[in-house]
Amino acid sequence: MAGSVYRGIIATTKPTVLTSGEHVVFARQALEGMITQIDGGFIPLSEEHLTIYPPLGRIVSGSLEPTEDGYEALVIEGVTLPIHDRDDDNDPFASSSDMPEEPPESVEVNVQVETRNFEPEVWSELAVASPLPIHEVQKWSSLPPIEWLLAIPVTWGAAKFAGSFLERLGGLTADRLTQWIGRASDAAKESGRDRFVTLSFDLSDGRRLLGFVPFSAGTDLTELGTAVDSAGKLAEIAGSWRDATRVDAQIVAYLYSAGQWRLAWFVTDSMVLRTPYFVKHLPDPSRFLQE
Repeated sequence: MAGSVYRGIIATTKPTVLTSGEHVVFARQALEGMITQIDGGFIPLSEEHLTIYPPLGRIVSGSLEPTEDGYEALVIEGVTLPIHDRDDDNDPFASSSDMPEEPPESVEVNVQVETRNFEPEVWSELAVASPLPIHEVQKWSSLPPIEWLLAIPVTWGAAKFAGSFLERLGGLTADRLTQWIGRASDAAKESGRDRFVTLSFDLSDGRRLLGFVPFSAGTDLTELGTAVDSAGKLAEIAGSWRDATRVDAQIVAYLYSAGQWRLAWFVTDSMVLRTPYFVKHLPDPSRFLQE
């Protein structure tokens, strides 16, 4: 593997106070679950959970070790991922135009939300109004980015997704989705931060195709609805990629910008490759972080 090797503690069973004042305790079983995830596949490391940017490295192993004060620590070993900037924006993952038009009539989806961005009573109201099933997640951060992740398991192969992608998500409309995301984002803690929607097309072997739509507070969300509705392009690529082995990649990421989906970056076992378009239009990370 390329890159520098590192070793460090990422969590312990000792009660911890975050910079936000929140008290966090990890049970031993939770740390064991993390090790199972590490052993099961490619685990990227991203700065401040900003998955819109390429990972800085990957975790390759994890173990529980005793600490001097009587607790247990999850110690991980990882490797940094060198960044290589490509010379062009050509997309090696682009799907063929002659695919059969036999996509699934409906696509399973849930929205993953970091609920610590909200006061409990506020989140309770928002969760009831959600147009999609909700999966609550927790990230190791004092105040995570405002991210709305649409998790979509890829159960199809090469297929042409014509027309509205939203209609395949249980007949969801762009207005209903964007209005809920906009209202929920405005109700988050430190809601002046920029936000982003992530479409995560998840393959059964752990590979992922990601589509990112960043947006600011108070902006017209029409483009957000258009981006999700046109994600059939990403679904086609994910389906074609499902059985393909010709391209060495664990994560492939697209950015919706200037009215279309554009390849942003992808990650192999040993490096990150960025497109010129992504480098030129790279969003400022501070836009998404705690004020």
